[in-house]
Amino acid sequence: MDNINRKIRNRTEIKNYIIRIDIEPEGNEYKNVGRKIAEKETGIERLVQYNIQEQKREDMITSRADRQIRFQQILD
Repeated sequence: MDNINRKIRNRTEIKNYIIRIDIEPEGNEYKNVGRKIAEKETGIERLVQYNIQEQKREDMITSRADRQIRFQQILD
């Protein structure tokens, strides 16, 4: 009888251990997915900010060129 109880306990312990092994990585995967999503969002925000700054630079260059053309037309 003791052997049967011991075998049942061992099986239960093994099943519980396997279940714990299966559950833990999934929880970590969800955390990693959340981090990846956050990293993507911050990456997109940085890209948008960079594009806005680049557009402002281009606008400044264009406005300088326009002013130079107007100034030359006034002088002529």
